[in-house]
Amino acid sequence: MIYIEHGARIPNNQNLTIASPTGDYEDTALIEFHDEGNRDIVTGSFQAQYIRYGNIVYMFNDPKELGEAILKIDPDSTHATAVFVRSTKELFDQMNSSTTEPSLAEAATVDSATVLPTVDHTSTTTPVTTKKTRTSSEKRSVQQTPTTTTRRSR
Repeated sequence: MIYIEHGARIPNNQNLTIASPTGDYEDTALIEFHDEGNRDIVTGSFQAQYIRYGNIVYMFNDPKELGEAILKIDPDSTHATAVFVRSTKELFDQMNSSTTEPSLAEAATVDSATVLPTVDHTSTTTPVTTKKTRTSSEKRSVQQTPTTTTRRSR
């Protein structure tokens, strides 16, 4: 979410002011603006993220790179990519910290003797398979349908 204030000037476009109402907007929400000289007519709109962070939002294709760049400008940003990068970093830091709960690798390590039953892999018996044969009465009950073929004349 990005906070936008009505009447504020748009960075890099000092002759444009925000026409949309003051409030929190989604990163990609369109924010209307008008020319300083004619405040009665809305002349266009920019995404809220562009108004807040400028051209930087269009310089990266990878959300992680964009989030890292935004956090350099605004460490408290609530932009979706910045939140993703910050929470991912916090999670990794917490997982690798020795003062928190056991890491995922430690939690995944389990004493297999207490969980899995013991299996004897030394047995050499092989399973016996049997083939079922039809009885004569079963064979008679199977009806065959006649097939017809047609010849093509040359």
